[in-house]
Amino acid sequence: MKWVMLSLICSFSLCQLVGCGGEPSTPADAVDETAAVDTSELKAALQEVASSGVVSSGLAGAEETIKQMSDAAKKESLLEKYAELMSASKESDVKRIANEMASEL
Repeated sequence: MKWVMLSLICSFSLCQLVGCGGEPSTPADAVDETAAVDTSELKAALQEVASSGVVSSGLAGAEETIKQMSDAAKKESLLEKYAELMSASKESDVKRIANEMASEL
């Protein structure tokens, strides 16, 4: 009888440990694909680059923000322009590309 009780207690404890019967958990870093991405900071950074002609650290994380966008066509266009912006060497090109990107947001 002791063996049966001990088995039941162990089984119950194990179920509590692994979460049997509870609500399914979702990873804390799970991304909701339908959630709108806040692009206001990106747009402000691009406007700053468009006015200065200098690619600054304000664009840190820009590529990740663009990749999280749900509109596939806009995402693709912005990623292409972002690559072009990062490789631009002329101030006039930097201003033009950053302005185009900001207007798309």
